[in-house]
Amino acid sequence: MKKKQNYKMTLLFVALFVQATTLMAQVPKELFGTYKGTAKTVLKQNDGKKLTNMPAKTFDVEIVEKGGDIKLVLKNFPWGKDVFEEVVFDNLEARQEKDKKRWNIYAYPLAGQFETKGKTNVELFGAIIDDYSFIYEDGKIELLFDIFAEKGSVYEQDFSGKKMKASGIKSLTAEKTGKYGVYDLSGRRVANPAKGVYIINGKKVLR
Repeated sequence: MKKKQNYKMTLLFVALFVQATTLMAQVPKELFGTYKGTAKTVLKQNDGKKLTNMPAKTFDVEIVEKGGDIKLVLKNFPWGKDVFEEVVFDNLEARQEKDKKRWNIYAYPLAGQFETKGKTNVELFGAIIDDYSFIYEDGKIELLFDIFAEKGSVYEQDFSGKKMKASGIKSLTAEKTGKYGVYDLSGRRVANPAKGVYIINGKKVLR
């Protein structure tokens, strides 16, 4: 038990040191959004000397600004037989690596209480392993992080995913209506469309 506690404390101290010594970097708006993917899961035991592969987890990663802070949010994150609606890493930062067409991402260590969808409160700790966490110009994401409960085992999550595209709603002013005409969402043709969402040539467009 003592070795497990020492490993967890070391993990947090290392993460704090990295955050304190890394140059501050802003997160560009192009990285904001939701990334869908799957994480390989590894159970770490005996100070990380024993590794056991676990079933993969499917969840989303969202990068969003809330309250003046950029956050990395795990959405619908599986936890045993339950699920966390959100697990939040605060103070996300990104350092661009132009030669590799990617951004290195890192955040404050995770430490806080989160509620599962089953209404169970769990004290969670963890850290993003920034040496292996990147977002690429083509929208791909690689995110490696450790996460554990106060009295639980340490799980390494190796997430790989892709950024979701926009809804596909385009600007009506940029759309050539031509012979296609403008229709409301019920399929009725509209002669003089006001502001709203319409269908032109089978596509939803915004006026």
